Amino acid sequence: MTATILHLEDSDLDADLIAQRLARTNPEFELVRAVGRADFLARLEADRAFDLILSDHQLPDLDGLEALALARVRRPDVPFVFVSGALGEERAVETLKLGATDYVLKNRPERLGPAIERAIEEARARAEGRRAERAVREANERLALALSAGRSGVFDWLIPEGRVVWSPELEDLYGVPRGSFEGTYASWEARVEPDDAARVGAQVRRCVAERAEDVEYEFRAVRPDGSRRWLAGKAKLLFAPGGEAVRMVGINADIHDRKQLEEQLRAGEESLRHQNVRLSLLADAAEALLAADSDPVQMMADLFAALAPALALSHYFNYAPAADGSGLELVACGGVPSGTADAIRRLDSGQALCGLVASTRKAVIASDIQSSEDPRAQLVKGFGVRAYACHPLIAGDRLLGTLSFGTNTRDRFSDGDVDVLRTVCHYAAMAKERARLAAQATERAERLKEQDRRKDEFLALLAHELRNPLAPLRNGLQVLRLTEGRGDAAKRAREMMERQLTHTVRLIDDLLDVSRISRNKLDLRRSRVSLAEVLESAAETARPLIEEAGHEFAIELPPAPVFLDADLTRLAQVFSNLLTNSAKYTPPGGRIGLRAEVRDGALVVTVRDNGLGIPPDYLPRIFDMFSQADRVVERASGGLGIGLALVKGLVEMHGGNVTAASDGPDQGSAFTVSLPLPGAPTGDAQPLGVPAPAKARPRRVLVVDDNRDAAESLAMLLELLGNEVHVGHDGLEAIELAEQLRPDVILMDVGMPRLNGLEATAQIRTRPWAAPVVIIALTGWGQESDRERTRQAGCNAHLVKPVQLTDLERVLSGAMGT
Repeated sequence: MTATILHLEDSDLDADLIAQRLARTNPEFELVRAVGRADFLARLEADRAFDLILSDHQLPDLDGLEALALARVRRPDVPFVFVSGALGEERAVETLKLGATDYVLKNRPERLGPAIERAIEEARARAEGRRAERAVREANERLALALSAGRSGVFDWLIPEGRVVWSPELEDLYGVPRGSFEGTYASWEARVEPDDAARVGAQVRRCVAERAEDVEYEFRAVRPDGSRRWLAGKAKLLFAPGGEAVRMVGINADIHDRKQLEEQLRAGEESLRHQNVRLSLLADAAEALLAADSDPVQMMADLFAALAPALALSHYFNYAPAADGSGLELVACGGVPSGTADAIRRLDSGQALCGLVASTRKAVIASDIQSSEDPRAQLVKGFGVRAYACHPLIAGDRLLGTLSFGTNTRDRFSDGDVDVLRTVCHYAAMAKERARLAAQATERAERLKEQDRRKDEFLALLAHELRNPLAPLRNGLQVLRLTEGRGDAAKRAREMMERQLTHTVRLIDDLLDVSRISRNKLDLRRSRVSLAEVLESAAETARPLIEEAGHEFAIELPPAPVFLDADLTRLAQVFSNLLTNSAKYTPPGGRIGLRAEVRDGALVVTVRDNGLGIPPDYLPRIFDMFSQADRVVERASGGLGIGLALVKGLVEMHGGNVTAASDGPDQGSAFTVSLPLPGAPTGDAQPLGVPAPAKARPRRVLVVDDNRDAAESLAMLLELLGNEVHVGHDGLEAIELAEQLRPDVILMDVGMPRLNGLEATAQIRTRPWAAPVVIIALTGWGQESDRERTRQAGCNAHLVKPVQLTDLERVLSGAMGT
């Protein structure tokens, strides 16, 4: 149904909600919005036609009843529907008395679409009725004109003589040549529809018997060409003094057009009645679907209960696509004998009528089922179904299944019934899709809620882990102050502070790595590396923790060397994390094993322990971020529980996968990493050399960092190494000091106020004296893209904070050629 609706609503939110609701009900509805009184009056007085006016009841500058009054004056034939958030019963009755067509509460939006459709249909039917009535009046006027212009004729029946005289005009009405009428009652009777002739004859005889003078009747004349035409007769009976009828004088007039219009009017009224029944049925169906609360079985049962009485339905079948996509599975059915449903619980693709509908996505309407020999109709034929309608349930381009209805009381569905069932199936598809989306939204909300909970726990643990090193660091500083940095106590304090600082840096590095992986910002430095070298590095990292717990540790490698196309550091990080994880979660004196083998063209490495194991319900999310199996153990052993998330991300970046297995608590666990192997090796793996630290020669160094403590502490360290050190705290100051000092080396922080380090470097490089100056970028970012940015700005080297002394000496020595 296409319709243009004038919508009077001052609230943008309510207007949008109603527009969305009507778009789902009928996308062919066009809404033209009016906001206030002036806008509404302009719309009413414009030439544009509207099929319905939809109005809020309470508006800032226009009362709803006033809007109704304005509409009744300017658009009296357009239905007017109130939609309001609070319209009491008395107020609602008042609006109807004043001419409103209907009212809908805003908290019952499901009624809005059917109410609008019903109002428009009724208005159109009334308009059609008025047109038909007008046509009847016009026909009567034409009849009067016809009487005066020859569309009527007179007769004179001389009853005792049995002779009938027709005027020439009357012969024209009957379609006989003028002067050819035989002049008898029998001749007239022969030119009239037999049923009508018998009825008129009986009426005349009754009038004669009752001595009634006036006779009026209507009948169908049969013309020579076989066509029928309605005529009206009006006559007067004349009686002799003795009471016998002696004469009947009258007129026949052509009323055929009027009778046709009356028939059309009756047909229109019948059509309107059927449409009202259809709309009421669809409203009941929509209410049943909305009230089912997403239970598919109850949804179909309620829908069938709403439709069955009106359409004489006896059966229904609802199928959905099977999970494996190979056919259909029965969701719900009705009218099927108990115990028989199992036999039809699954249909193959194309099997029976439902399978055909699912495979073609086209409806099937079948009649005379009991006499059908179609193999696909035999299933429903066996249930006594005589007529059958099956429709696909489609949402967008997704097939949700099929819904079919059958009757055992008639052999075919009418066109109107098929329209209702097609619309109902469309409603059912929308209801099922709405239920699916609602379930997805609920699941997503629960998942987000769980992730948020785990994130909160993780942040609390992160705060705890980052605070832990602060106490020993502070204590160590106190020891150094009291001992003036001398003696065994000072030495132990420095070692302890280095351990705590290393632990803190490792936590932050892990966090940064996980963040980079999740944002696809982590770069791998691939090269040809040997498996032995990777595992040796991993074992070296994890061995202190393994030995501290007294674990038995064994490594089993393939007999032949294995080479990988991998980032040695990152891959070693994978296996060190797995070994460290096993060491943490295995009670002292346990067993940890690492076994590597080549299987089906891939490298498979398994780390197995006999530790605490993994609960079965935790295995599916063991690699999730913000997730830990045992908070107590984790807190006791340290760490954030992000190691496995990091493992998964790094393995997948290498094109592999990682899985976890455990028989349950106290049954140990096994983590298996599978990595693709490259082609045949082209040469021996090159060992990674680590340049020996070189003693820095005295040089003039400018340290630039907006963090004053960081700048001062680095300056003190460089001075202890025998350098002349100067300090600046932003980019502009760096340029001024470099101009004054002409330093050998500039250690430049990247992120600074006023002028950042890269911009300051670029400006320094424009000075003639700056060519030999070594500029080293200091930053917390260490990806290849970050290093490329510092190179383009003019930096000779790139160090990631916090800077290790050995790294600083190596870069200084390499840059200065010493």
